[in-house]
Amino acid sequence: MVKKKNVEGLEYKELPLHRDFVSREIWGPNTGGENVIVMYNSQYARGGTEMHVHEKTEHIFYLLKGGLHVKTDKEEDQFGPGDAFVILPGEPHEITPVGDSDCIWLCVTTPPPNYDETQVYKMD
Repeated sequence: MVKKKNVEGLEYKELPLHRDFVSREIWGPNTGGENVIVMYNSQYARGGTEMHVHEKTEHIFYLLKGGLHVKTDKEEDQFGPGDAFVILPGEPHEITPVGDSDCIWLCVTTPPPNYDETQVYKMD
C-alpha cells in the first residue's frame, strides 16, 4: 500500500542536543516504519547541534535548501543544495548553518535512533 504524506502537514518534533531546529517524521517508528526513519529537517540560521554521537545509527543527509557546516572529530566540510553526506555509527558530529540562511534537508537514519542514548561528545 502506498502511503501519501504532505510534509507541510506533519507534526514538528524538537530533538535533544539540537537548538532552533525542528524535524518532521515522514516515515519511522511513529508512522509505521520499524527499521529506518526519514526526517524532514528545518534548521534556522541561528540553530545547530552540539557535538554528539550515536553509537548504533548511521545518518544519510540530503540538503535541499541553505548551507550546512559539518564538523566531526576528524574533519570539517560545507554542503549546499543537492549535496549528500553520511555520518557513520560512532562518528561524533556537529552541524551548523553556513551564513545567515535557514537550512532544510532530509535525513535517513538506520536503525532509528533512541535519542535517550545520544551522547554529547567532548573533543579534547
